[in-house]
Amino acid sequence: MAQFLRELLDRSPEPLGELGRRLNVSAQTLSNRVNALKRPDWDFVRNVVDLAYGAGDIAGRLTKLHEAEQLWHRASPANTTSPAYPGAAQPVPVKDDLRSIGGPDGSGVPAMESASANPGLPHVQPIPVDADHLEICKPADRDSLVYGQVKQFAARILDAVAEKQPAGENSARRSALPLPSSHFTGRDDVADAVVNLLERRRAAGVPLGVHVFDGMAGVGKTELVVQIGHRIADGFPDGVLFLDLAGYRPDMEPIPPAQALRLLLAQCGVVPEETQQAEPFLRTLWRDACAGRRMLVILDNARDQDQVASLLPDAQDCLVLVTSRTALIGLWAGTPWKLEELPAQEAEGLLRSIADLPTGRHETEVAEVVRQCGRLPLAIVIAGSMLVHRPGYSPGELAEDLRRERAFLDDLAENDGSLHIAVHASLRLSYRGLPKSLMTAFRLCAWHPGPEVTEPALAAMLIEPTDHDHPVRVSERTIADARRRLLALADRNLLRPHSNTHRFGLHDLVRASGRLLADDGTGYDREHVLKHLHRAYWATVQQVELWRYGGRPLSGTLTAPEGDTPLVPIPDVDAGDAWVLRERENLMAFIDALGDRPFFGAVMLAAQLRDLGMLADAERCYRSAERSSAAIGSEEGRALAVRGCAETAARRGDAAAARREYQRARKISRRAGDTMGIALALRGLGSLEFLVDDLDAAEEHLHRAASLLADHPRTREGHPIAVRDHGKTLAALGEVEHARGNHLSALELLERARLSLVRAGDERGRQSLAIRFAEVQQCLGDFDSARHNLDLLLREQGLSADAQAAAWWQLGQVEKEIGDPVDAIALFERVLRVQEQREEPLGLANAVLGLADAKRLAGRLTDAAADFERARARSEELSDFSGVADATLGLGDVAEAAGDHPRAVRLWREALVLATNVDAARIIYKARIRLGAAR
Repeated sequence: MAQFLRELLDRSPEPLGELGRRLNVSAQTLSNRVNALKRPDWDFVRNVVDLAYGAGDIAGRLTKLHEAEQLWHRASPANTTSPAYPGAAQPVPVKDDLRSIGGPDGSGVPAMESASANPGLPHVQPIPVDADHLEICKPADRDSLVYGQVKQFAARILDAVAEKQPAGENSARRSALPLPSSHFTGRDDVADAVVNLLERRRAAGVPLGVHVFDGMAGVGKTELVVQIGHRIADGFPDGVLFLDLAGYRPDMEPIPPAQALRLLLAQCGVVPEETQQAEPFLRTLWRDACAGRRMLVILDNARDQDQVASLLPDAQDCLVLVTSRTALIGLWAGTPWKLEELPAQEAEGLLRSIADLPTGRHETEVAEVVRQCGRLPLAIVIAGSMLVHRPGYSPGELAEDLRRERAFLDDLAENDGSLHIAVHASLRLSYRGLPKSLMTAFRLCAWHPGPEVTEPALAAMLIEPTDHDHPVRVSERTIADARRRLLALADRNLLRPHSNTHRFGLHDLVRASGRLLADDGTGYDREHVLKHLHRAYWATVQQVELWRYGGRPLSGTLTAPEGDTPLVPIPDVDAGDAWVLRERENLMAFIDALGDRPFFGAVMLAAQLRDLGMLADAERCYRSAERSSAAIGSEEGRALAVRGCAETAARRGDAAAARREYQRARKISRRAGDTMGIALALRGLGSLEFLVDDLDAAEEHLHRAASLLADHPRTREGHPIAVRDHGKTLAALGEVEHARGNHLSALELLERARLSLVRAGDERGRQSLAIRFAEVQQCLGDFDSARHNLDLLLREQGLSADAQAAAWWQLGQVEKEIGDPVDAIALFERVLRVQEQREEPLGLANAVLGLADAKRLAGRLTDAAADFERARARSEELSDFSGVADATLGLGDVAEAAGDHPRAVRLWREALVLATNVDAARIIYKARIRLGAAR
């Protein structure tokens, strides 16, 4: 056999290393294993040949060799992957002149050379096949394992093969299958894939194998294999067997392998003798019953691989379908089929089919019912049955009831026991079968408010609840323990691991059921989860904030309890931003779970989300921060949160809402006598007026803010936060001067602002200021300096995505001015991709505007016109009249380039009027230059 396989591999189109990789072994291991083959390892050989050649003549040769080998080892109880049995003589080669032992009808079955017969048993030597076989081999103890094995082997040889059953008998055996549901839907692709795979294997002459369908309770595993069984039953004339192994039945223990073997043998019409009740005898009888037959065996609801391993027939034409809530990793030869929830459309179709709801009606209500059922077939079937059996109960009413989590899994269960048994009880049973450590982990995961549970988060939640407030710390050891528990729960289909990450999701239905589990008295409950997550998230968000502001906390924020550690290491700004983006959904779900209670890290998290472009989430955090500050009586913190809401509104283009919030923040600070808060509110108002092109109002607010900040004791004492705020106010004044066309004055103010930001250690502020410098330098015609400074900035480590996009935009403007529109287009397209992922409409409008002008300069006039129109429409939506004027000016430039001079002049005049109304000096200047040249 080794020689045969080596010859195949030598001629294979697949390299040995590739075959080894696909077999999950090294090339050297594969070579060694082939060379060591004495007694054939047929599963291994089949895998190699399937990968190297697929179906064809080679598979046919392999099948014949396998049939010949079975003549020698038909009754062997040991694993066929063993190379040899200790103490047993090696079988002689099979020859062509095989002897036939006749049956009652004169037919014969091939046996082996009459000179030697090896039953393949430990410590049993080959003996002649004759009538004295039993007496020669009979030991003194008739109950011994050897006696039973020899008896079974000799009986099969001497009595020949039993006649095959009549064709009609399969109909009776097929009745062992449960009736298929008439509402089966959403799994046709899986069923077709399984049937097609079986047809290919049968055509290739390779074993049909074992197929394992795993998934959570209620996902439809049993119904799928029943449907497949009915589709393919006619291809198994020797029997279709179905056995519920009761792996997770609420009313009984899982069926032991020995009892399962007896039940399977009974379905085959085999009744073991009293001396054959031990599991090894039963396993031999079972394999003998399956040998040479075409049988379908369905093993439903398996607990684990140990329960299944003894039940697998060693026959090529037997097919085994197994269902389990756990991935049976130990069944290495099995083909896995993972079942997830139904797609939304199929799930809705299932509900309509059961409840007889016509298509096109109750679409919103049906979608909500299906969503609340988690798209699990079992839950949907129960919900549909409720609609059928409760007259007048509408889908809308059911959807409303299902929104109440406890109504679906508790209150409604009191009125409908099937709901309680089918959904909650099945998951409760899975829970009861867990080790205590996994019970605790599952309950904590169920109480985790976010969509994903991470290893560090579970490690924090696993800290034992006590009457005293111990520090919330996680370590490599506790995280490793959390990972072990999460993986174990994922193997049981209670969690869903995400690929290539250390994050685990819970199905909504599993989470809801888990929250209804009785308190185990350990104190691990919802309050414990929220408390420990609060402190862990707080410590982590604080560490992110410290990196953003040079190791100094933001004024008005609250400090995490001493001793609490971040969930993950935050070595720099980029790592902090990455963590916030990864955890955003979990963090927001946690804040929602707190309800009216405060999250004391909310204002820091809000600023981080705002700078990352997550404006809606940032506003929710600022609202939570306002509640936190009000709860502890901190008016400074409350004003800070309200100013954050105002800035968020301004960024999303809602100037009216931003103005209201800034004014509210100023009132709060005035009542508290907080001069710093008043100054910051004025600075916000000035920046807002600048955005809406009211330069006079902007300058007034900013001058007052700068004066208050310059005279504030904190600024004079060199407090970093105060110095930074004063620098940012000077920078805003510089922008006003730049917009008025006073570029030299703008440069002076920006330089003063830069010195303040450097003194305060605000790297991000300094980077943002560098972009403004480049803009002013460009307007002064110093393109080389502007380009050089932007190139230096883009090479800096730790540059935020926001600053990077702004630098690209400004560099694109420079490239346009120096006559390189192709590079400018590439830069603006980069900016556009970034802005499309963010929630800042102003940034998106500016990106489109820059891209449109670059396309105009490149001669792509049609594309340019379309982009200018898009930019003008976006600016109108945002009431950004300066942007509207700029886009109108660009449309005039496109018309002029296309030769439509009258339209160009009309558009330039329109742009001049718009720019004059909002005092947009740069656009006024450009429009006048164009109109002057036109005259």
